[in-house]
Order: sequence, then structure tokens, then C-alpha cells
Amino acid sequence: MEHTKEQSFQKSYLSNAYSKHLPIEGDTLGYGQFLELCITNQPSGLGLHFKMGEADELFNKMDIDKDGRISLDECFSHFALRQDAADVMPARKRIALVAHDNLKVNMVEWCERWKEVLAKHQLMGTGTTSKKVAEETGLDVEVLQSGPFGGDQQIGAKISEQTIDILIFFWDPLASMAHDQDVKALFRIASLYNVIMAPNISTADMIISNTLVEMELPVQRPNMQKYIKRAI
Repeated sequence: MEHTKEQSFQKSYLSNAYSKHLPIEGDTLGYGQFLELCITNQPSGLGLHFKMGEADELFNKMDIDKDGRISLDECFSHFALRQDAADVMPARKRIALVAHDNLKVNMVEWCERWKEVLAKHQLMGTGTTSKKVAEETGLDVEVLQSGPFGGDQQIGAKISEQTIDILIFFWDPLASMAHDQDVKALFRIASLYNVIMAPNISTADMIISNTLVEMELPVQRPNMQKYIKRAI
């Protein structure tokens, strides 16, 4: 396979970091060494942070030949080439819930109607909306800041970190909000990262009722490294 200059640089960096965690030169990484490679800060590692269970999931996903060890090629195919290839939305989607004041009741009703499906996914939402949904439906929802107090920016940050797959945002087109610019910025970053968006109930129904919502799906993400290195 012919590599771009960027991919060659990535492979060189990854190769150097990988070799520092080898128990024996020319060997492959067992789970312990692989974990060290991932959590060690740069330049000797990748500087990743894991929640419970994520490291195991990543190891099993990268262990393509299922021999219980990770080769440099397996690392490269996952970490380096993915910058120019399709990323993957997990089967268990990360769904953000937001609703303007006049539509919070609609959001609660919508979540109650689709409760069985939503319970299979990871939910989060801005302040009052997430609390109302959790209290009135019993769904497990991560509570972020209220929209006017930075909740929209929190969701935008998660989108840029590629930890949100679907944005359900019931916004009121007839109401003027003090944080209208935050909403506009959130829609822009969601569109940039190819996040599935629903601005109203009809769209949300079409998304959540689709059989694809419970499947692992390829998705194109922007290549930030190319943007950073662009000619200015």
C-alpha cells in the first residue's frame, strides 16, 4: 500500500513508540504492554485515556487475528490509517439530547415513546432537559451543564472528540435565545463531524426507528492533521 507523507510520519512515530514497549525485540504486544503503549504520554506512547472496559474493547477490536497479541501492523491500521479512512459509529450509539424550554415536554414524551430503543444506547443531555428525561422516563442520562451555561459547548466539545454519534436537538425556531450563537456553533460542529442530527420530532422518529441505529456504521470524519498542516 502506498502511504502519504502524513501516514509515513504517523507510522514512523507509532513504530518508535511501539518498540519502546516490546518485551523482546521483534515480539508483539500482549495486553499489558499494549495498555502501557496506549496510556503512556507522548513521545513514548499515545497518551490515551480510557473509561472502564474501553481498553479491553479496543484491544479485542485491534487483535484482528485473535492471537491475544497486537502487532505493529494492527496498531498502524487502526491508529494511523483511520485519519484518511472511514471512522466507525459503534452499535451502541452516543446520543445527545437537547430541547429549548417550550419543547422540553415534547422531548420527554419522545423519549418515553422510544424508551425501549433509547435504553440500549448511551444518553447525555443539557441540564434541565436531561434531568427531566431521567426523572420522568427512568432512562440513564448523563447530565451536562444547562445550555445557556455552557451545555451546548460541552456537547460540541464531545462531538469534536468523536464521542457523540447522534444529536437530537428540539430547537424553537420562533423563540429568540440569549445563547443563539451557541446553538449555531453546535449545529456547525455537528455537521462538520458528520453527526446524525434531528432538529424536530419527525426527523428524530425517522432516525431512531431505522434498523441501522443499532448497527456499527462507517462514517467519514474530517482530517484535522491535514487542516493543521495546510498552507496559510
